[in-house]
Amino acid sequence: MKLRKFWQGSLKFKKLGKSFYMFIILTIILFSSFLIIPLISQNSLIFSENSSNIILNENFDKLGISAQESYTIQWLDKPNFTAPIEPTWFPSYGELGDNSDVNATTSPGQADYEILGESKTFNNISGTPINTDWQQVHNPEFPLYPDTATINAEGLYVSHTFAELATQFPSVHWERNITMVDDMSDYIITNASISAVVNGTVTASPGDWGGGGVEVPGDATAGGTQNYTWDYARFYVLLSDLNKDKIYEVAYNQTIDLGKDSAGATDTMLDTFMTTVSEDDLKFFLTSVLSSDNHNFTITLGIRIWCEDNWYSDRDIWNSLYIKSCNLTFTYARKINQFTSVSWNQNADKISDISNDTVVVNEAILNFKYKINDTWPSTSPNSEIRIQINDNLHPETVKLINANTSLQEAKVGGFDITSLIIEDVNLSIQVFLADEFGLNETIIISIDEVYLNISYTIIFPDKETDLHLFLNNDNKTDDPDIDIFIGDSLNITVKYLNKTSAHIPNATVQVSGNFTGDIEEDEVLEQYTTIINTDISDAGVNFLTIIAQAEDHETRVINLIVRINKFTTENLQVILNTQNVTQDPYIELTVSEMLNVTVKYNNLIGTHIPGANVLLTSETFTSYLNESISFEQYSILIDTNKSLKIGANYLKIKAQAETFQTEEVDIIITINKINIQIEPLNGSNTIESRTGADIRLRIRLNNTDFGGFITGAIITYTWEKGGGILVDPENDGIYEATILKFPEGTYLIEISAFVGDNFFVEDYEIIVAATSEKEEENIIFPILFAVSIILITSLAIYLYSYQAYLKFPKQVRKVRKYKKSLKRKSPPIVHIMGRESAFKSHYNEKLGKFTSDLKLKRHPGIVKPTEQKITPTKVTDKMLEQKMEPDQLTEKIIEKKEELDELIKDSSK
Repeated sequence: MKLRKFWQGSLKFKKLGKSFYMFIILTIILFSSFLIIPLISQNSLIFSENSSNIILNENFDKLGISAQESYTIQWLDKPNFTAPIEPTWFPSYGELGDNSDVNATTSPGQADYEILGESKTFNNISGTPINTDWQQVHNPEFPLYPDTATINAEGLYVSHTFAELATQFPSVHWERNITMVDDMSDYIITNASISAVVNGTVTASPGDWGGGGVEVPGDATAGGTQNYTWDYARFYVLLSDLNKDKIYEVAYNQTIDLGKDSAGATDTMLDTFMTTVSEDDLKFFLTSVLSSDNHNFTITLGIRIWCEDNWYSDRDIWNSLYIKSCNLTFTYARKINQFTSVSWNQNADKISDISNDTVVVNEAILNFKYKINDTWPSTSPNSEIRIQINDNLHPETVKLINANTSLQEAKVGGFDITSLIIEDVNLSIQVFLADEFGLNETIIISIDEVYLNISYTIIFPDKETDLHLFLNNDNKTDDPDIDIFIGDSLNITVKYLNKTSAHIPNATVQVSGNFTGDIEEDEVLEQYTTIINTDISDAGVNFLTIIAQAEDHETRVINLIVRINKFTTENLQVILNTQNVTQDPYIELTVSEMLNVTVKYNNLIGTHIPGANVLLTSETFTSYLNESISFEQYSILIDTNKSLKIGANYLKIKAQAETFQTEEVDIIITINKINIQIEPLNGSNTIESRTGADIRLRIRLNNTDFGGFITGAIITYTWEKGGGILVDPENDGIYEATILKFPEGTYLIEISAFVGDNFFVEDYEIIVAATSEKEEENIIFPILFAVSIILITSLAIYLYSYQAYLKFPKQVRKVRKYKKSLKRKSPPIVHIMGRESAFKSHYNEKLGKFTSDLKLKRHPGIVKPTEQKITPTKVTDKMLEQKMEPDQLTEKIIEKKEELDELIKDSSK
């Protein structure tokens, strides 16, 4: 539509005639054979419907563009809202808020946004209460009715005589349920007031002994016991929901001087207004009770009587108590819901409708005028006019609180919406209500003179071109990506070719991005070349753009990535306390041990990288490692007791140098508690004792990690009879405690120790067995068994001696002995007897000694087998396998005697 009008505007130039055109052509031929001045065609100049000029620009000075034309045009139809407004402009409503709060309308020459407000007043409760409006009910907290409770011509009436020994205090309520015509969830209470008038008459004196007087502060009372709360009547007004879930007292009057005896007695309280809550509180209470079902609430008028008596003959007479009138009035305004919105919209022509050639939008400026018919309420300071293009919100808005009653520009110079114009041009001017507020009358916001001026350029096709990219002599046209190291040079060569693959001379070829500059033409090699030198500041990823352009030729662009890398490094070597843990960076230490962390940061050929920053971080501290040039490493000494926590510690080491890759490694340091072992001084966990004896517990704490014994610990013991504390009286690391009169039986005593948070002590158990003396008498059996073993061993020794020596006659033995002594200087004296006599003599000697051993001496102790030298013969081994009784042992001796007799007989033959 715009272009059709544009072509029609060129008709005025046709009136110049052919002679004018011929003159121009001859001038061009005479003065320049190569200069072409474009003729003023039908596109030259037009006037739009709104008298906005379209300007023609021919930018031959811009390289890379064969031809282009630029224009500025007012883009919107009916910017002044000339009738009919719709469907060119059409309204819409938002998805949030309440659309019933707003309305889109029109008036001559403008579009309107109506914010629908209204105000109403409630005054149904006023004047003297009448019987048909109010219902008498019990007060749930004081359910006893007064003697008289009714509604008469003067209002709500109560009278009561309070007699001593009464157990309840009288009260009465009159309720009235109110139903609102409107749904109060759509309204906000803006003003509210309540008032109520009361009066009363009582018997003031005498105050005691049946006189019926009411006692109030200042009256004399018997015994001084009627003056804690005194006597009073309380009048009040309550607001509540129908279910009584919310109850608020909004007015009250509690008598003080009514019933005073002195100064002529105060028997009457004249008409008096109740004390009321503030207006803000009253509005809050009304809003609260109406929020239950949005239509209904209850108002309650109540009278309660309180008497403080203590005499059997005391009475208090309340002649009359009145609530004479009650007035409740409030006004409420329509609630405008937050996030409600209404818009006027126009879907204008698309940018692509201008031309089949390339169209570039250079600038788009929107402006409009607006006004308001009344002052915008201060309760909604954030409400505003918004601009949306293609459903995209423009960041600049117009606050309604700044609106005037006469038209004003939304923004001087207009809103720049260029970034929002892509293809479609769908405009929405929206009134957005950002707050919830009450509005007591309708407000109208109007807009007019909505102009959108778009400047654009039509670019006509250029001659076909091609662009080839070489990086360090490698063809990277299809893969414009290269990696080099810091300090390397980058050779960028570009071949800018036409459609016949011929070199395009005199082109402008530039590189931009992280590196900028012109790429110079090499006419001999028919290419464009530049060299870029890199340094540390270029490290990382560099994005470059190469643009090649020439007159009447297509502009070509190549985006390339140049990664300038730091030099490669080896993985960090980690040594913890002289242990190389590179493969598994983990170590376990005991608290208070020192930790030496050493790191080797080498380049790819294994050479130390000096001057690096090696940072160690953990949950508890951060520190740099110190470099050792001589050892070619970085290290730090850590006091685990101060810098690390007990348990797992996660450390990270990060090594980085200016021109080398950064290396990181995670380390786990497990800090264990110091192990302390409970050891008994006697080396055994078992104690044997007699019943009733005192048991002495003595232990010490052995530091199994670092050696030595611990003093100053807290050591306790527990067993089924109780417990106690082991103390170190000499402060020498020996802890002891005495359990008096230990009972009979076997008991487990558990010993626990606390040294400190850095120590681990496992509980230790001691078994104590206490036995009685009767049990000790059973020791005779092991004693007899031990004696039996001794006797059998002696007999075995004898038999061995017999076979070796005694079976020979005494004379023979002496001869043998004599032979052995022949070498001596003095020969031995030899006494020779007969063979039979020798045997009998030796037999009687041995038998007498053997039988004498059978006379057992009773011994209270037990002979330890380890103290006896037992010759391991067949006889003893067999006998040791059984426990012999004394009778059995005697029989065994007799058998052995008979065997000896047989041996003697055989030897005499």
